[in-house]
Amino acid sequence: MSSAKVSVIISVYNGADYIRESIESLLAQTISEIEIIAIDDGSTDNTSTLLKLFKDPRIKLYHQQNQG
Repeated sequence: MSSAKVSVIISVYNGADYIRESIESLLAQTISEIEIIAIDDGSTDNTSTLLKLFKDPRIKLYHQQNQG
């Protein structure tokens, strides 16, 4: 069970142009008890690479084949 008070789920497909800004915005929020669940839905751009750059323990990354 997570100790986070807020969970944010982001499903992204080919979102390299905006995913970094989105994650940084979430991390900058005043609430520190947050978990960010990022689901890469089979992106064919470098979305997955950008997500892996974040080393914050509040971020959980998942990768799956594109579900459409």
